[in-house]
Amino acid sequence: MVELAEIGLIGCLLVLLIIHSLVLARLLPFTIVWGGSLQSAQEMYPKQSLALGMTVLFLWVALESTLSWPGWLPAEAIPWLLWLMVGLFSLSTLGNILSKSPIEKYLFSFLSILMVTCCLILLLSA
Repeated sequence: MVELAEIGLIGCLLVLLIIHSLVLARLLPFTIVWGGSLQSAQEMYPKQSLALGMTVLFLWVALESTLSWPGWLPAEAIPWLLWLMVGLFSLSTLGNILSKSPIEKYLFSFLSILMVTCCLILLLSA
């Protein structure tokens, strides 16, 4: 179960990394993110840059916690960061469910719930 949670978390984060990158590159419409509230590309760039940066950070945390990847994060910080991820992904799930965008409402809320579940499995199995 733990190995499946590790793979699931890393996989979901990679999917998010790709989606945020494609939106930032304007290969996907920015209306599918941020609850459908973005009105212009100028409004999209800072928010998508933040989302992309956070996704990279979360992916780093996931890789260090699951693969014992040697990195710069102290081992004691990993559980705290995973709990932070649980909180942020839980809030993200609520935002996704309330979104105007059907893609965000159904696909992204599913990804968020899956990431919360994976993080909780990793935390509770440690």
